[in-house]
Amino acid sequence: MRALPQVKFCNDDAVCISYGVFYRCGHYTRDWVYCRDAERRRFDEFEACEDRKYHFIEDWIDTCAVADCWYELVDRRWQCCECEFKPNRTPTCEGKEENGMPCNHHVCQFCHPDQLPRIPIYDPAIGDWR
Repeated sequence: MRALPQVKFCNDDAVCISYGVFYRCGHYTRDWVYCRDAERRRFDEFEACEDRKYHFIEDWIDTCAVADCWYELVDRRWQCCECEFKPNRTPTCEGKEENGMPCNHHVCQFCHPDQLPRIPIYDPAIGDWR
């Protein structure tokens, strides 16, 4: 059985607000806070009011909230399926193609996890090792 989405309502504001979040891996999510004028489409869907506002978090968020993010699934260490460069620790390949041009391939489901042991990195933003 499918879980119902969490719908957020704000009684203080007479406007619907959309919060967009960009993640380092390239994914994007949007979360809505609905006002009292939002229209119900179905039991689990709403349409924002006419006076909607959009806010974007400008900093790239490091840990992706998308459940099937391949970059997170390969533990942020991967081997490129295009040029076979490893270890990549960013979502875009840092290797070079045969002609010397940068590969710039984005991690995909055909890229393999890097089998080397993961080196922990201290992240001051969360105050812990990851």
